[in-house]
Amino acid sequence: MLIYGPSWITLITSVLLGSLIAFPIAFWFMTKVVTIFEIPVVGGNVLTMAVLGILMCQIFKVLPWIEKKPLPSIGNGSSPLSKEERFAEMSRPSWFLRRVLADFSEAQFYGNEIAAVFLLIGVIIDFLFNHGYPGYGSGLLPAILLSQIVGSATGIFLYFDKYVEQGWYPTFVPVVSAGPTCVLAYGGTLPVALFAGILGGHNRSTHC
Repeated sequence: MLIYGPSWITLITSVLLGSLIAFPIAFWFMTKVVTIFEIPVVGGNVLTMAVLGILMCQIFKVLPWIEKKPLPSIGNGSSPLSKEERFAEMSRPSWFLRRVLADFSEAQFYGNEIAAVFLLIGVIIDFLFNHGYPGYGSGLLPAILLSQIVGSATGIFLYFDKYVEQGWYPTFVPVVSAGPTCVLAYGGTLPVALFAGILGGHNRSTHC
């Protein structure tokens, strides 16, 4: 949808193709890769998303009924901020908190702290009703969340200048990869969660 723009034909095609292709790829990774190499389940999910994204983009290029539509302009009517003004705005503690929360919804392409708050509320309620359900039945949701918060905060702190210069930076990467993977692989202890978050926030953001 981000590449081809808003249209019903693009929406329906992407939903149908994604549904038909995603499960076989995910099932193969889960049964042939994850189990054989004994890697965390989240690794199979990430591999599925990567391969599926490449396949879908290539398929869409040859579909005759798919045409790119211009994305609607979203302007707030105000003039762009200068670098100094952006720095002053982003230096506020409230911006830092909002950016940490927004990282939780970046993988779903929302990048919005309000969406992230409701996402977190939902998963916490889920955990309270059934501790074994979130986190692939591991019961490690608190440690996973801690590693994600630490990873996001570390990345934002270390690469704050990138946000000022570019307006955005992929500090969400450890939130959806390094933090949860390390906790699921090595346990939900405080040292593991903190170390995974700090290391992920530094390295994963750099590689992007």
